[in-house]
Amino acid sequence: MARQRLLRLASLAAIAVSLPLYAVYAFSYGATASETMLGAALGLGGLGVLVAARRLYFLAGAAPHAALLAALLAIPAAYGLGGSIAAWVTVISTLLVYAVGYAIHRGGDPDTVTSVFVSMTASLSVVLAYLVVSRYPLGVDLAALVFGDPLLASRAEAVEAGAAAVVILSLVLLTYREQVYLGVDVDAARLAGLRTWLYDLAFYTLLGLGLGLTIRSVGFVLEHVMMLVPGALATYAPSSRDALLYAVSASLLAGGAGLALGAALNVSPAGAAGLVLFLLYLAAYLTAKRQ
Repeated sequence: MARQRLLRLASLAAIAVSLPLYAVYAFSYGATASETMLGAALGLGGLGVLVAARRLYFLAGAAPHAALLAALLAIPAAYGLGGSIAAWVTVISTLLVYAVGYAIHRGGDPDTVTSVFVSMTASLSVVLAYLVVSRYPLGVDLAALVFGDPLLASRAEAVEAGAAAVVILSLVLLTYREQVYLGVDVDAARLAGLRTWLYDLAFYTLLGLGLGLTIRSVGFVLEHVMMLVPGALATYAPSSRDALLYAVSASLLAGGAGLALGAALNVSPAGAAGLVLFLLYLAAYLTAKRQ
């Protein structure tokens, strides 16, 4: 019990430390980048704890491929059909995740379905990258899509990241108990009368929505880290409630520290946030090994 209380205090302390980091960065360098990173950290941290609850790490690791493909498809769609690139990214990303989620829901092996999905999206992304860069040179920044750069985020992207965080965290809180139940024993959940399809739909919607809205600010590479590592940290929690606290506090701290380190060392804030998350996980792993 003493260790559990200590970890809870550490998580609350991480939140207390991280919020001033965002505020100081916003005051010193601009609010847009700070708000974008804050929204991405909250949203992806919330997604991470759902991934851990459902034990779908492989699928979650593959989902950013859908976001990358969606971002590349969104550019010709916006130029040819109208509408904003952000809206197209969100819609296409969500539909792609729905497709793989539906195949799994219908009984497909999650690892097999996800493997085929990654192969398809990765191949199409490579093909589309060449076409998009050659035909829409001013409409895409491949480096930002792959590596992420919250410093270049627009005001609209900051609002998108914040909106995604609010929606994700709200639905996580509303469906968290049922998602944990499904992750523990899906057959028992069905026998108990739980509408598994509804919670599957909520999970896949949040996955597609969250990744689609953060691909341009955090980037394809760091989406993996900022979603999967908080989820991995959540597995060290003694209860599902603590798991949510661990994941969100770690993600918040990593985002704030990433901004601070980026400004101090002139490195990528997204990359620095990923390294901070890795160090947090390493500390949790070593601490658990000593018990």
